[in-house]
Amino acid sequence: RIAVRSADEIGELAATFNRMTNDLQAQQAALQEANRELDTQLREVSNLERYNARVLASMTNGVVTLNMEGCIVKWNEMAARITGYPVAEVEGRLCRELFASNPSFVRLLLDGIHGKGVWWERGVSFTRPDGREVPLEINTSLLEDDTGQTTGLLGIFRDLSLVRELEQR
Repeated sequence: RIAVRSADEIGELAATFNRMTNDLQAQQAALQEANRELDTQLREVSNLERYNARVLASMTNGVVTLNMEGCIVKWNEMAARITGYPVAEVEGRLCRELFASNPSFVRLLLDGIHGKGVWWERGVSFTRPDGREVPLEINTSLLEDDTGQTTGLLGIFRDLSLVRELEQR
């Protein structure tokens, strides 16, 4: 701040400079407060993301989410164990291309996106990359945003190998 000692142009300039300094200090304080609020929100979002990741990792079913183009957005570890397709090789790829050797699996997922929505099927056979056939039960439902607009599909599936083995016995 500049001490104002006169009422002439120099004094007026000093008074204007002091007002500008006060405005800048107020803006800096507001920015610091906004920054603290953003940091708090970022921590909350980060905690929520970690929580969601732990939930997906601890599930005993395979989970897949697709966007409206049929691109795989999420693929959990159990989905990788059941199918033999690692998470890193699946997320971000088109379902139709990646699982071309499993047309019934792809059909259920893509039919769900294209208007059929909720689907439940117990008799899907999935061929793993190692050639092993895995019987699956799969449930699908649409994902929607806050306005009710469909944004993709959620698929939950489980390995029925043990069930089929017990049925045969």
